[in-house]
Amino acid sequence: MTIAEYKTAIQTEINDKLSLINLHLDFYPGGLSDTITLLMAKGLAYLDSLITYFKDQAFWVTASGIYLTRKCADYDIAINEGSFAEGEVTFKRFVPGEAINIPAETLVGCNPEYFLGINFKTTEDVVMLEGEATVTAPIQAVGRGTRFNVEPNTIRYLLTSITGIDQVYNTNATTGGVDADTDDILRNKGMQYLQNLSRATNSALDYGSSLVSGVKSIYKKEKPKDYMEIGWQYQLKIKGLSHENREKLVKDLGKMNLKVNGDVPLRIYSES
Repeated sequence: MTIAEYKTAIQTEINDKLSLINLHLDFYPGGLSDTITLLMAKGLAYLDSLITYFKDQAFWVTASGIYLTRKCADYDIAINEGSFAEGEVTFKRFVPGEAINIPAETLVGCNPEYFLGINFKTTEDVVMLEGEATVTAPIQAVGRGTRFNVEPNTIRYLLTSITGIDQVYNTNATTGGVDADTDDILRNKGMQYLQNLSRATNSALDYGSSLVSGVKSIYKKEKPKDYMEIGWQYQLKIKGLSHENREKLVKDLGKMNLKVNGDVPLRIYSES
C-alpha cells in the first residue's frame, strides 16, 4: 500500500468508529487530524517496507534447494552450476592383435577404496589398430566438481568390460572440474545482494525502488533519446503517486544512491 492508501484507510476506520457515537471528522488538508493521520500512514508504510526487507532476509537464511535457486533467478543472481573435469586416458593391451573398437561412454575410474565415485567416461569412439598396443581417448567426469580433478596415474580401473584391453591409465592430470554453488554459497550471495542494492543490477534497481514507500509501479528506459546530450543511461519513471508524495519519493530514491553497473548515473522522475 502507498502512503496515500494507508492514510485513506486510517481516516475511514476512524470515522467508522466515530459514527457509532454520531461523530465525524472532516480531515481537511493541512488540518491537525489530517496531519496526524498522514504521520501514522508514513509510519505504517515505513514499517511495511521494513517487514518486506526482513522477510526477504529471513527467506535467504532459511530457504534451500529449488526454492533458493528460484529466488536467485528472480533477482538475476548468477548461479555457478559447476563444470566437468576433462582429460585423456590410454588403453593398453599386452599382446598386440586384431583391431579393437572402444566406444564412447566407456567407463573408467579410480580406486574405489580411496576415490569412491570418481569415474569418467570416454567422449568419442576410438580404435586400437591391428598390431598396436595402445590408444588414447578423451574423457569427461561423470559429475561436476573439483573432486574429479585427479593426479596422473590415478585412473586405473576399466569399468566397462572390453575384450582384449588389459590396462587403462591417465598420463596427465584431469582438469577443469569446478564445484557448483552450495545452498550456503547461494544464501551468502542473496544476503550480499540485499546489502549491496546501491550497486544495482536491473533487478536490484527494481527491488530497491519498490521498497520506497509510495512506489506503485516502475517503468525503466535505457539510453533514452536525449542520452548523448544529458549523459543519462538509465531512466526510472515512478507512477501512481499522489502529488504530495512525489518530491519526497524522488529524494528518497536519490538517497539510495542507485547506480547502474556501479558508476553510471540514474535519472529519476515521477508522473501521475
